[in-house]
Amino acid sequence: DEEQKNWREAILKQRTAFLRDLRHLSCEQVCQISRKVLSDLAGEKLENQLIENFLIQLGKLTKKEKADFVRFIGKDERKIWVNSSFRLTKEKESDIRKTLEDVIGDKVEINFKVSPDLICGIETRTEGKKISWNIENYLDGLEEQLKKAFTEISFQELDVEKKKTK
Repeated sequence: DEEQKNWREAILKQRTAFLRDLRHLSCEQVCQISRKVLSDLAGEKLENQLIENFLIQLGKLTKKEKADFVRFIGKDERKIWVNSSFRLTKEKESDIRKTLEDVIGDKVEINFKVSPDLICGIETRTEGKKISWNIENYLDGLEEQLKKAFTEISFQELDVEKKKTK
């Protein structure tokens, strides 16, 4: 009887581990596919909307957030990097430059760069601060929520199975 109980517990643990791994793999695959699809769908219209949302986000910074951002720019170099998942037009670079200078209250050196690591997005970086708007952030949040939900489900199933074997 004890041997059978141990055998059932071992099978239960293996099943739970398998389901946990399967859920995590499924979660990663869903997020990977979403990233690929969104990256493939990015076009000029979407890119313009991303820039507009980013500029709106910059405009909504609180006084404290602006002060923090300015503090991280650096006293000597006064540089900001703007990375985007797509090439910006001169007009969009100018819009971003104007908005950043309004936020900062001063002129600074702004370097624009295409960053393939971003998925449908744009970000600005200083030496220690980042402000971004990109789909990757949403997907990362989704992935974390899925992992948390799957972990909770696994624990609930384990509790139910343990009660059944008693």
